[in-house]
Amino acid sequence: MINLPLGFGARNLQRGSTGTDVAALQSALILLSISVGSWGADGIFGAATDAAVRAYQHEKKLVVDGIVGRLTRAALEADIFGKKAVVCVDLSQHNRLTDARNDWAVVARNVEFLILRCGVTRTFTEPLGIGIDAEFAFAAGKCREHGIPFGCYYYGKVATAAEGRQEADMCWNTASPHDPLFYVYDVEEDILTDAVINAWSDQIRKNGAEKIGVYIGGKYYTRHIRTLPAFDFIWYPRYGKDNGLYDPQYTPPQPCDLHQYTSNGKLPGINHPTLDLNRLTGTKPLKWFLAE
Repeated sequence: MINLPLGFGARNLQRGSTGTDVAALQSALILLSISVGSWGADGIFGAATDAAVRAYQHEKKLVVDGIVGRLTRAALEADIFGKKAVVCVDLSQHNRLTDARNDWAVVARNVEFLILRCGVTRTFTEPLGIGIDAEFAFAAGKCREHGIPFGCYYYGKVATAAEGRQEADMCWNTASPHDPLFYVYDVEEDILTDAVINAWSDQIRKNGAEKIGVYIGGKYYTRHIRTLPAFDFIWYPRYGKDNGLYDPQYTPPQPCDLHQYTSNGKLPGINHPTLDLNRLTGTKPLKWFLAE
């Protein structure tokens, strides 16, 4: 029987491992109708358990290496305890969302929600100016098709309040037909001022957005702190070692609701080597982000 508080522990499990966490792993595989050999959940990670883990990884389209690391453990916990491998991933055209090797049904099983870039103000690449993300509509369509909850964000890079309102209009006109859960303004450029940020938040509200957030961290958090009350949630990037894992040493130093903790993460179903992964922090539960 699975020890729910223990789950599958935090260490990597592989051939040669022993202990109660191995027994929990074996019990989970048995519940999923995958044989771990005649000895059952004996707490010894032998050849039969190795074969069982590899079979599970193959079924889930994970790396088939026989090692129960973060993603394999998360997938098992999702199947047994109702959790998903990743809380949130933000995606843009840079992640090659139209790649035919992506499997959106697998994505749906492994992520609670996505945040899709709907637009960006370009200053160096064509087409210049306020514009859309070329793969947003495609990704939004895949989310609707597979029942993946999603919000959207706009990467801001303008100098005046009037342009900030234009960015908000572009964000709304591009994303609202797809009915995202929320709208986020991405603040990580020196050109942005309090006036621009306030103009964007005011305009997106006037357009009809009911839930809005701001992506902001580091020096920009301090610089624009007066603008933050206009937003319903704060999304803060802080990577630390940026090795694909969350490290408690690098928890955001400022109050926030969503923490982007790595740019080198993985999400089963998306064929891209480096993804931005996010975790909930603060007081807002998952259901708050998923509520329409």
